[in-house]
Amino acid sequence: MASLEEFIIFGNASDENLEKLRNLNGARHAAKSLASTDAQIVVRALCLGAQLTKGSEKASEDFLSMGSINYIVEYLNSSNESFRVEALQVLENISEFQIGYQVFTKFQILTRVIILLEEGLQTKTDAGIDQATSTVKILRNFAKISPKAT
Repeated sequence: MASLEEFIIFGNASDENLEKLRNLNGARHAAKSLASTDAQIVVRALCLGAQLTKGSEKASEDFLSMGSINYIVEYLNSSNESFRVEALQVLENISEFQIGYQVFTKFQILTRVIILLEEGLQTKTDAGIDQATSTVKILRNFAKISPKAT
C-alpha cells in the first residue's frame, strides 16, 4: 500500500491505481495520518485524501467518517501554507457531493473559506493563488448542492 500511495501522491494517479488504493482502505490510512505531529506526513496525508476524494462520493464519505474533518478544519486555521492549500483541495472535492453541504454547515466552514479567499487574493504567491482558486470552487460547488429556497 505504501508504494501505491507514493505513486499516487507524486503525480502518477491513474484511475486504476486510485481505485486500488480506495479498495485497500486508503481513506482510513490518510485520515489516521492527519493526526501526525510531522508536517511532512500531514501534507502527504492531505494530498492522498485529496486524490482519493476527487470525483468519488464514497471515498469522500469514508474519509470523513474517519474523523478527518476535525483535522481539516484545524489545518484551515494553520499558519502552514501547505496545510491550508491541501486542506482546501480536500474540501473542494468534498464540496461536489451532498455530504459536503452537511459538513460545511455543521462545522461552519464557509466562514473560514471566505477569509481564506480574501487572504489568497492579497498574497502574491502561487500558494495564495491556489488558495483563492480552491475557495472560489468550494463556494461555487456549495451553491450548487445547497437546497433551493422555494
